[in-house]
Amino acid sequence: MGLFIAIFLAIYGGINSYFFWKIHAAYPGPEVFTALLVIFFIFAIAAPILVRVFKRQGYVRLAWLAAAVGYSWMAILFWFCVLALLGDGWNLGIRCVAHFKPAASALLLRPKPALALYGLVVLTAAGWGLIEAANIRLKEVHLSTPKLAHGAAPVRIVQITDIHLSPILKARTLAKIIRLINKAAPDILACTGDLSDEPYKIGKSLAEMLATVRAPMGKFGCLGNHEYYTGLQNSLSFYQTAGLKTLRGESVVAGPVRIVGVDDPAGLQRREPCFLDEPVALAGADGMRPAILLKHQPRINPASAGRFDLQLSGHLHGGQIFPFNMVVYCFYPITPGLHRVAPDSYIYLSRGTGTWGPPMRLFAPPEVTLILLEPE
Repeated sequence: MGLFIAIFLAIYGGINSYFFWKIHAAYPGPEVFTALLVIFFIFAIAAPILVRVFKRQGYVRLAWLAAAVGYSWMAILFWFCVLALLGDGWNLGIRCVAHFKPAASALLLRPKPALALYGLVVLTAAGWGLIEAANIRLKEVHLSTPKLAHGAAPVRIVQITDIHLSPILKARTLAKIIRLINKAAPDILACTGDLSDEPYKIGKSLAEMLATVRAPMGKFGCLGNHEYYTGLQNSLSFYQTAGLKTLRGESVVAGPVRIVGVDDPAGLQRREPCFLDEPVALAGADGMRPAILLKHQPRINPASAGRFDLQLSGHLHGGQIFPFNMVVYCFYPITPGLHRVAPDSYIYLSRGTGTWGPPMRLFAPPEVTLILLEPE
């Protein structure tokens, strides 16, 4: 953990230093202005660590302040650096051309106008990102299967994932999510991980809110990576209070379908009990009932493809803030939505319901997903 913190501080500190250099180049300013900038950057760099410290000590309001400022700053810094690096690349190209055609120097981006342009774009993106993150929508997906009796009513499965209940995302947002779930009238509620980043003693009331959701055929969940980061026992307590049966390498019958769940491999890194053997978990699937696999990360195990009818996953948040999605897709080459992965197997990748880090989304709208599993 110490090595991770050191690497994080080095990288994040370097990015903040780049931002500071850009500001100072445009506005050298008095020493007081420079000192205030330095103080702010020190706070911004330390904020993610301060959030954890304040939460553990029970200072909820201080944790909220550190999270609101620090995590929002992450998005602002990211967008600014993308634009500034593009601007630096433009200037480098212009200087190369100007070596042969001096008149091209007129096209150079000057520090003050460039900073004003970057600031306008970043503030617009931040404002839109806040609006988009708050606009959680109910998305409907249809999937037919021959394993349901002809003429039977569709099975209504509601998926929530990556809510990341936190000092920023709390009761008000969860109440909105619950209203959407209730509007969808689920037979089955499926949570595919990263439900809460809160210590159980702080988040218990949120779990009790989620427990009010009705799903006649059952409420189920699988563990995501943040369930391990928050603490395995802490997360299992949250799931239990929320009324979710945690499926850890096992399957259960729920009405006309079978629900299967596996853990996230983050458990191996944390040296915690971790149940990843999908073929074993799917062994109970008899081929007569549709098998729904709950798996946090959208990776397909070749040994499992064809043995489940639908895999529900999240984890990626749809990239959450553009253009970070381009980085995400380098590691997970799958886009949000429904995809066929074998002749009789599909995966649905949700964009997620909440946010992690910056309380913003840009071109990655959050969703509560209603999957209507229908007979052919």
